[in-house]
Formats: sequence, structure tokens, C-alpha cells
Amino acid sequence: MGTHESEGGKAESRLLGLAFVGGLLTAGVIALAFFVFLGIEIGFQTIWEKTGISLTNAVLDMPGDLVDELAAMNAVIGNAGNPTRAKEHDTIVSRPDAELGWVLRPDVSVDGYQLRARDSVNVDPPVLYVKSGSPMSDALRKYLAENARVTYTYTFDADAHRRTLPAVKADKKILMVGDSGIFGVGVNDDETIASNLQRLVGNSYQVVNAGVGGYDGDQAFAVARMLSDREKFEVLVYVAHHNDFYQPSHISNPEKARGVIEKFASLEDRFPGGIVVALLTYLEYTSADVLRAHGWERDRIEAADRMRVEFPKITAAAGFPFVDWTDIAEEVREQDRTIFAPWALYVDHAHLSPRGNRLFAERIYAAFPD
Repeated sequence: MGTHESEGGKAESRLLGLAFVGGLLTAGVIALAFFVFLGIEIGFQTIWEKTGISLTNAVLDMPGDLVDELAAMNAVIGNAGNPTRAKEHDTIVSRPDAELGWVLRPDVSVDGYQLRARDSVNVDPPVLYVKSGSPMSDALRKYLAENARVTYTYTFDADAHRRTLPAVKADKKILMVGDSGIFGVGVNDDETIASNLQRLVGNSYQVVNAGVGGYDGDQAFAVARMLSDREKFEVLVYVAHHNDFYQPSHISNPEKARGVIEKFASLEDRFPGGIVVALLTYLEYTSADVLRAHGWERDRIEAADRMRVEFPKITAAAGFPFVDWTDIAEEVREQDRTIFAPWALYVDHAHLSPRGNRLFAERIYAAFPD
């Protein structure tokens, strides 16, 4: 009798064990299916932004030996989980700074490669940065020839500013501050907003591009204050991305923008030619009707809507001319008569193409006080 009970107990335990394992497998399949569903619906990049979940190999298909070679070169790979283990803000591009957090490295030239992503709809693709002139293996050169979609070069001068072309030396200067938008991610030195503005103003003014990738509104103000402490400028141009005013994360807050513009207003006496403010919006916003599932959630779009309504009021109250990039993107869509027109104005989801930079510079120039 005891033997039958023992065997029955073992059988019951086995059934419970199998049921438990089956439950775990079912839960895992459901979780995976839910993750894939979310990725398709809202975009895997959005999941990464909100949760920090990312697998390098799911974004970038690069052999391990090439990753090791790039790591030995101190190369940086962005938007792919940092496979070369570059230190944040201490790279071939930037260095730590006690006051600003980080600044660009002076007298450096860096080659950029926008790489092909595994995701067929990836508007923020992996980007490789290597020091210009770095020796490469044949295998790495072959990989870049096959996988680099766009290439460009960044050059930083002795003052750690992005080089503006044509090179002009003039007593009167125009200072441009902001984040990666004014810095000019994804384009060559002669294709930035600053270089396009330099061609518009001619030799009468020297345009200084003091934009740094990743800066928020407070850091942009600090740059304007520090540089105007040291030398005289005629005009200040602040080009803001709406993420300069994120509070909380990924939500643009007009009240934070108001505080930043009030700080810029305190510098008004330093710029006798005036202060011009421009707002640059992402592709996920200007092409929300096209991206849909691969774009932003509704709350982020609504926050950008509010910013575009409130920001002109804030700048007007300060007496600053204002330029709205989204207006330009919509005008191009109407002129080109295609819903995809704004895509040609960007090199990725946040940064403007050579054409986009030229159009933005023309509108900023038109907003200059007489």
C-alpha cells in the first residue's frame, strides 16, 4: 500500500513539474510575442528609449573581429549598444568638462559612417566614428564599403568648435549655440547650418559654430554666456531641438523652455545685433502620418504640438525673432507634392540633410533684425 502511494506521489510530482515548465514556456512565448508586437507597433528604438533593453547584434550586423579592431582604434559606435565600450563623453570626439559636462576635443578630424541597420525601418541607424587617417584592415574597409550608407567628416578647430566654411576672419561675429542640430550631425563641415549661414552673410561677419551634441537648453545658454564673456559678438543664434526641454523624459515642457529663454534674455546687451531663436523638430514629428507604428506615441506628438504653440509666445515675450523648422518641412511637402518630402530634409530621425540645413539657414538669415 505504501509503495503504491509513493509511486502515485512521484507521478503527481512529475505532472506538477511538467505543468510548471509548460507554464514557464507558455509565459515566455507570450512575453516574446508581446515584445515583438510592441516592436512592430511602436518601434524597437522606442522600446530601447523607454526601457533600456537593446541587443547590439539585433541592430548592427558586424563581425566580432571588426568590433575588436575598432575598439583598439578608440572608435565610437552609436545607436547600437556601444559595442566598442567607449567611455561616455570621453572619446575621440569629446572630453569631460567641469562646468559644461563635456566639450569637443580641439584640433581633431573625425570620419563618420552611417551604417546599415538590421531593422528595415530604422530612422536612427548605427553610426561609426573613427579618427581621420586611422589605418584599417582590408576586412574593415570592405565592410564599410558594403555597409556605410552615408559618410562625412567633422573637423574641430583650436577652440574646439566645428569648422565653418568658407573660412572667414572678421571683426564682427555671429555666435551659434545649441545641440547636435546646430553642430551638424551627419553632414560635412561645409554643409552645416553655420556654413550655409556663412555663405549668406559673406565676408562681413564670421560665423562661429559652438553647437555640441547632447547639450540641453541650459548648456547652450552656458556656452553663450562663457564665450560672450571672452569676446564680442554681434548676433546670437540659438537653435533648439524640442528635446532641449524634456521634462520628464521624452516630453517637451514649455515651462522649462520659458526658463531657458529667460536666461538667454539676460545676455541681450551682449549681442547688439539681436538674438534669434529657432526650433528644430524630429522626423518622427514632421512625418508622424507616414511613420505611424514606427514613430512616436501620441503623448510625445501632443507635447511637441504644445511646444510649437507656446515657444513662439515665449520668444516673442523676450523680443526674439523665432523660426519654426516644422513650417519649412510642411512647405516642402506642399511644393514637392509627396508625403515623403520631409524625409529628404533629414540624414536620420533628428538631424538635417545638406538641403535641410540650407533651407533652415536661409530662414534664420531672413529672421535677422535689420
